[in-house]
Amino acid sequence: MRSDVEWVGNGGEPGPRRWSRSVRHRGVVSLEVADGLLDESAEGAAREPRAAGELAELALEIAALPHPEEAGRVEAVKARGYCLLANARRLRGDLRGAEEALHRAGLHLMQPPDSPERAFYGWQLALLRHEQGRVEEAVAGLWRAAGIYGEAGERDGEGSCLASLGALLLEEGEHERAVRPLIRAGEVLDPERRLWLVAQVRLGLALCHAVLGYPVRALREAESAWTVCRRITDPSQRAELCSLRARITELVEAMPGAPSPR
Repeated sequence: MRSDVEWVGNGGEPGPRRWSRSVRHRGVVSLEVADGLLDESAEGAAREPRAAGELAELALEIAALPHPEEAGRVEAVKARGYCLLANARRLRGDLRGAEEALHRAGLHLMQPPDSPERAFYGWQLALLRHEQGRVEEAVAGLWRAAGIYGEAGERDGEGSCLASLGALLLEEGEHERAVRPLIRAGEVLDPERRLWLVAQVRLGLALCHAVLGYPVRALREAESAWTVCRRITDPSQRAELCSLRARITELVEAMPGAPSPR
């Protein structure tokens, strides 16, 4: 399970190629198009970070054009665009470039401190801090961002942020600390919208219980998780989930007197 949210792209023609043709050859320069570019950048970043970065850059090109009647919205598009550019650069290992992009995003953030836009910025900054080895700073940042989303009623943002936090703590071997954010993420995420993420969260929680020596909880959580996992059709995603389930089973079977997995 990764600390990044594993957005799944839409498939078909590569996004940068399709959008670039519309923007550059048809002269489409509206902020609605920029928003569409950024949506695709977010959806495909984990799978194709280079393409996601190109989409974010193209959206920023549009936002840099004159939009005299939408000045406030331009700033919002630029802030989100630089956040997603930072996300793409971080996923490619360009941490210096990601830091620069987030700095520029901060210059365009006009929203109040408790806004979802600020939460998204904080989320991306926290993921970068983790990559830089500043783990506790990342943990605090993710809790803070999730709290802002929660206060704003943005359940998907809250759950996704907590899923990132849980995965980060799992990666660091902090299984006990990962339990709380994973439980909450599972409570607020909608399986119909975030099937892949919910499956990872639930199996991640089962793994925590197995590592911490609670076989009954681990098996119960894994069984519950598998009702979601069965609906995953992507072969690579199913393989990852099956591998995680096998690891949980192996840990449980190694415990003296543990119940047998079904």
